[in-house]
Amino acid sequence: MIYFVLAALALGFVRAEKSAVLELTGDAPTVHFGELGGSNTLTLMHNSTDDELVCSGKIRASDVVIEGTSTTVANLIGEVATLKTQMAHVLQMVASITPRPAAPPLPPLTPTYLSCGDVTHSGTYSIILDGAINQVYCSVRRGRGWTLVYSICPNGGGDARASGLNHSMPLLPDTDRLASSVPFSTVSTMLPQQVLFGVGSTEYVFNWATVTSPASTNQYTANPPINLMQVLLDGTMAAGNANVNGQGGIVQLGSALTGSNGDACGNMLFVHNNVGSESHDIPSLGCGGVPWGGSRMRWGIIDSTWRFSDCLHVYVS
Repeated sequence: MIYFVLAALALGFVRAEKSAVLELTGDAPTVHFGELGGSNTLTLMHNSTDDELVCSGKIRASDVVIEGTSTTVANLIGEVATLKTQMAHVLQMVASITPRPAAPPLPPLTPTYLSCGDVTHSGTYSIILDGAINQVYCSVRRGRGWTLVYSICPNGGGDARASGLNHSMPLLPDTDRLASSVPFSTVSTMLPQQVLFGVGSTEYVFNWATVTSPASTNQYTANPPINLMQVLLDGTMAAGNANVNGQGGIVQLGSALTGSNGDACGNMLFVHNNVGSESHDIPSLGCGGVPWGGSRMRWGIIDSTWRFSDCLHVYVS
């Protein structure tokens, strides 16, 4: 049931007494303002299903208070207008901001290994050497990883002697690289067990302790024993006339280890090639005698002459 208190009724100014009540009943009681059916008629109807008043036109209700609050409709409309203005300013400010360039993608993480023995494919890796991270070339052969520590090529240039030997990391097995090595002191920190002398696809493998044992007195001079692997890696044959002033020697290596595929013999020699005033040759492998005798050389250089068309490499594992 809906009750209306009428202050006045159009077209007659019908006056209601104080506290007079107009009672409309039924499922959809309706009040028409204006001529019924006219174009300017305002209809106010009660929807009993939803318990709401439905108006066919506009009702000016700026002073109506929203239920449960002290805010009027007029105040709410004003607040909405203010918010719209503020939002327009925010959008304008955002549009004027120059976007920051996107950060470049982070490079992929490169794992660091303790040695080439931890890798499964040949390539360049970050390896911890002597407490520092270095780039080295690892060659996976004979079922494990080997570290390249010496490389000299017929067309690579450079000098095998200390004054010209390249120590830049990483050493690579490419044919156009300068004569290069990892210094003996650094190689020693790898605690190698074996050393591989390679020329092309030919390999001679020996125990590290055997190759680094002191060379016996050179057969041509009375020089004291020396470590020929250290001479090779450090290029110290340039320190003077190689087989004079303490620079000569021969290491008897015995037979190459099982798996070596070169033309070996029962007692291979690791020999400091330089004789007299020479200082340009490198310690070399010989079979059946000193490398410079006939065709006995298996790995190395004598009298600045290349007997091999491939690079000479040394790997440790």
